[in-house]
Amino acid sequence: RLTALFITLGFSYLLGSGNRFATEQIAVKPETAEALLIHREEPACQKDPDGTRVTGTVVVRITIGRSGKVIHTRTISGPKLLQPVGLAAVRKYLYRPYLLSGNPVEVVTIVSIPIDCIFHTGQA
Repeated sequence: RLTALFITLGFSYLLGSGNRFATEQIAVKPETAEALLIHREEPACQKDPDGTRVTGTVVVRITIGRSGKVIHTRTISGPKLLQPVGLAAVRKYLYRPYLLSGNPVEVVTIVSIPIDCIFHTGQA
């Protein structure tokens, strides 16, 4: 019986039958994900004319869920002050679902977010 269960679960996974164990995830190039982008959120940062300007690019590894929403983020690189700003923006991105054999699958990709912020330094 146990062998039959493993064989059934294995086939369900391979066939993508919607079984809760079937979790396909595909890595795609940033250009491929960019073509599926429906909504890009611009990084929101306070502009303090007396503050310190920080510019740079935050690079984030994201997982796009079957619905097209960003479901996981992890910073790869970028200025420490800008990382929270970049993560907050990319979490609001929305993509068209990536289809494999006509079925939506989770997608992993890399996103680079250029940011230019002026931060309050706390000095009077």
